[in-house]
Amino acid sequence: MDLALFAFNKAQACGLVWCKLSAAEPGVTHIYQMWVAPAARGLGAGNALLAQALAWAKSRGSHLVRLGVTHADSPAMRLYRAHGFRPVGDMEPLREGSELMAQGMELVWSEPVAG
Repeated sequence: MDLALFAFNKAQACGLVWCKLSAAEPGVTHIYQMWVAPAARGLGAGNALLAQALAWAKSRGSHLVRLGVTHADSPAMRLYRAHGFRPVGDMEPLREGSELMAQGMELVWSEPVAG
């Protein structure tokens, strides 16, 4: 199951988040895409989008949310940390040939209950 959310500034879309429940790992949600238009940054759109995505994941029984972010001292990294995400694993190139590095992050609410 996927969820796409959009933020609007008046009638103009200014941000989005796309998340998906993992079919292979029950209780895990992946955030695949999050973006806020440069002109709308600092207005709270990213915080609102992430909060709604996390609320949706939790309402669907997720205990863990994963995402990847460009490794930098950036507003995105600070936003994820403020919501409780922590770095996991080794950094990897953002894409082939890129000097930018991506960092995996996870937010864990609780451990899954054994069936």
